[in-house]
Amino acid sequence: MAPVVEVPTKNAEAFYREILEINHNLYGVGMTKHQSWIYIKTLRELEGIDANEMMAMINRVGNYADDYDDKLRNKYWGGDSKVGPGSDS
Repeated sequence: MAPVVEVPTKNAEAFYREILEINHNLYGVGMTKHQSWIYIKTLRELEGIDANEMMAMINRVGNYADDYDDKLRNKYWGGDSKVGPGSDS
């Protein structure tokens, strides 16, 4: 699971609508809300998993988080959102 962006205090309805629309187009992962943050996560049973599949899952989460963090932060926060949960910067 990787943090993407803090839920904005303004335009929350448009933000959540966009998150749902993004979710529809994601492959093998999903956006989820925990406390005041949106995360990318993936789920899979461990039985039968191999190293290649695990690495693909980790890379997919990281790539999607990296792709959407700046887009959503700039759109809804003007780039001023925290870097990650609990971050002071």
